[in-house]
Amino acid sequence: IEHNTIRNVDSGVMWKDHFIKDIATRQHVFESEIRYNLITAASYGVLVQIRGTNTPEAGDNYIHHNVVNGLSLGEPAGLRFAMSEAHAQSGLLRFEHNLVDCRSAATPLGFTLDASKDARFLGNIFVKCGLPVEATMKFSRTIHANITRMNHNLYVGDFMAVMDRYSDGETLYSTLPAWQSALNSGSLSLGHDHPDQNSRTVAYSPALFSTTNPNMHSITSPARAMMSDGSNAGPYQLGSEQIGADW
Repeated sequence: IEHNTIRNVDSGVMWKDHFIKDIATRQHVFESEIRYNLITAASYGVLVQIRGTNTPEAGDNYIHHNVVNGLSLGEPAGLRFAMSEAHAQSGLLRFEHNLVDCRSAATPLGFTLDASKDARFLGNIFVKCGLPVEATMKFSRTIHANITRMNHNLYVGDFMAVMDRYSDGETLYSTLPAWQSALNSGSLSLGHDHPDQNSRTVAYSPALFSTTNPNMHSITSPARAMMSDGSNAGPYQLGSEQIGADW
């Protein structure tokens, strides 16, 4: 799913996650790639979920170089990954180089997930998302998320992360330094030590965005050259990316 401009919807992309190789092994098959889209959605930029419980659904998903804005209803999120009721734990989830703009929401989340064997969040920009990071067990007492890589993200505005069991023994990190000190041994949902070591928080300013194209960070943006290879965080990683259909 690529190079689309999606507007006036509840969820920009609703993906029913269900591809496996066979019933016997339930081996994951690379399933979706969602990239270079401009999504204006009220609830979720991308929603990955199943229908019903104990279904054999557990694919791999790669979501990258998208712009999500317009979030406004309830507790909206750039990504909602709701897969804990599947028969098998979902495979690889890559959420990389996306811009999640939460400026129009009252109680927004950058992303929320409840199940993945291997979840990676790299090079994203979260703008005024009150809770950028949520990885909690909600509908299952056994299946949980596992964030294996998280780095080079830019948090514009406040930072907060909630992990582990939703409203029942959850772990709260209210600052980025506290989150960067987190250890795998102290969390069900964190699969590595010291996440977001090369990430940063900055105060919100309209100057971070171009006046001619608010979806592209300006030449003064702190997202520039944030990645280890010198490229930018966010969807305009090289500056020449074409996002949406209107280019």
